[in-house]
Amino acid sequence: MKSVQFEGLPVTLTRRRGQRKLRIALRNGGIAVSGPWWVSNRDLFAFLEEQRDWVLKSLDRKEKRTSELIDNHSETLPDLLYLGVSHPVLVVEDTTVRTGHTHVDIEGPNLVIRYPEWGDDHHHIPDNVDEIRRVVSLWLNAKAKSHLTRRAHELAAQHGFEFDRLFIRSQTTKWGTCSNKRNISLNRRLIQCPEMVIDYLIIHELCHLREMNHSPKYWKLVAEHYPAYREAEAWLKRYGTVVFGNY
Repeated sequence: MKSVQFEGLPVTLTRRRGQRKLRIALRNGGIAVSGPWWVSNRDLFAFLEEQRDWVLKSLDRKEKRTSELIDNHSETLPDLLYLGVSHPVLVVEDTTVRTGHTHVDIEGPNLVIRYPEWGDDHHHIPDNVDEIRRVVSLWLNAKAKSHLTRRAHELAAQHGFEFDRLFIRSQTTKWGTCSNKRNISLNRRLIQCPEMVIDYLIIHELCHLREMNHSPKYWKLVAEHYPAYREAEAWLKRYGTVVFGNY
């Protein structure tokens, strides 16, 4: 795996055994190009260049959809998408916070990160974008584990489903999975989606406990338990890449 740049964005070149075709995807704020194990990195980048028009159009479309969903107030710190709502990220000094700790929470319209007194040894922390992104990511992970776990158990009980184990993971492409061992995995980025999308994705995986496919019978089952599933699917299709590119 090797990282390069394309139009100022990071590009990840990946070769995989079992993959037969060259593919391009916008992912995590960058571009992912993958192909069979026998192709070279040069071939992968050449394919990216061949698809330049498509990539640029896709990037432009993503930028427009991002502006529909997120009101960015900063170039270096984009607003956080949380439960489908855009929140400016603010970093403030707070003398009540203990040294070596941070306090993160939604306060009004903002996500506020409170650091202890900065002092001479810590005066660079508020300007360290990577550090702030790390703190936001940790906060999102904790919120996702709590909220998604509670909601999955509530919906399972409400709709008469039983699963074995639940995992909250940072998956790069899938929103969720259901295994034949009756284990369900949910993507932690779901916490950034509206509640109706969260509920749909949970129901989507719960229905796989009875139908491990996407047959008409499966979609009929989904419609019985979540009649507005098409609306949620449309939201994911339009804004899914925006969520994956946020935090």
